Amino acid sequence: MSSKLIFKMVFVIILTAILCGLIFIIYDKAGTGAHIYVADYVIVDENEICESGEEFLFEDEEYEYYLPCLSSYKIFLEWTDGDKDLIKNALNNGKVDIDSLLKHGLKVNIHENIDIVYEDNHLLVVNKPVNIAVQEDSSKDKDLLTMLKEYLKEKYNKPGNVYLGLVHRLDRPVGGVMVFAKTSKCASRLSDQIRLGIFNKVYNCVVENEIEDSGILTDKLLKDKKTNFVSVDDNGKLSKLRFKKLKTKDNLSLLEITLYTGRSHQIRVQLSHKGNPIVGDQKYNKNAKEGVQIALYARTLEFTHPITKKRLSFTVDLPNRYPFNLFKE
Repeated sequence: MSSKLIFKMVFVIILTAILCGLIFIIYDKAGTGAHIYVADYVIVDENEICESGEEFLFEDEEYEYYLPCLSSYKIFLEWTDGDKDLIKNALNNGKVDIDSLLKHGLKVNIHENIDIVYEDNHLLVVNKPVNIAVQEDSSKDKDLLTMLKEYLKEKYNKPGNVYLGLVHRLDRPVGGVMVFAKTSKCASRLSDQIRLGIFNKVYNCVVENEIEDSGILTDKLLKDKKTNFVSVDDNGKLSKLRFKKLKTKDNLSLLEITLYTGRSHQIRVQLSHKGNPIVGDQKYNKNAKEGVQIALYARTLEFTHPITKKRLSFTVDLPNRYPFNLFKE
């Protein structure tokens, strides 16, 4: 076979490949398989979504009241004709029936909208949403750890299982800043910092009744694992925290809490035992109103980077809801 003939064959193959690529691009841009990011939404039930930040009617056998959306998601719609107006109209002012979208030939792709505060090759710092378990519990609801593993698997196209180390926790109804370790080495070193007391956690909460400007609470806390209830008991573990009053309004006080120990439900139990229960704490505040979210938020994390040894500090904003919004300037 002559070199001239080989050259022609190679040229034809390359030209064919380029033309096929252009056809694919044009076809994709024309609509089929294309995606448009619409907005942040949350799932209310199997067939309904509402805009992030809205409230929805929560109903069970005993209660019926409005709650803020529990988990935020990013909604992507896949269309076949490229008509963006059709998609926007189908959203029906932020509240739509997913079945109706499917009838319009629209495919709904739902991805958790995770608030990433910081990320590098070793650490993942996030702002945990309220009312989501950090780790799978008896409810079998989707938990934060699973969501974050799926996020890493999708973002970095990782095959198989994704490692993500859980080094500390927040109660299910409590939101705020958390750090996860991407390697077992980092998880071990962060756990060591917690044990040595150089992993600092600062919370904000709103409590009822008058309270001093500052103080230190020391109690022994005992947990009943069957009921998941913690009480002050001489047979319990030593628990210590420091509080500082930041502002007061309408017999409510905004506090800054620094933990010296990390016991289960510690802040909630110690403040309740003192006579200053947290607003909205359905478990340890007998006067908590139904439908009011607990006013406790993990505001700041400070620790040493397990690899670079640099001291890091992360602070997230308090949620713009009652009773935190009473103290906004």
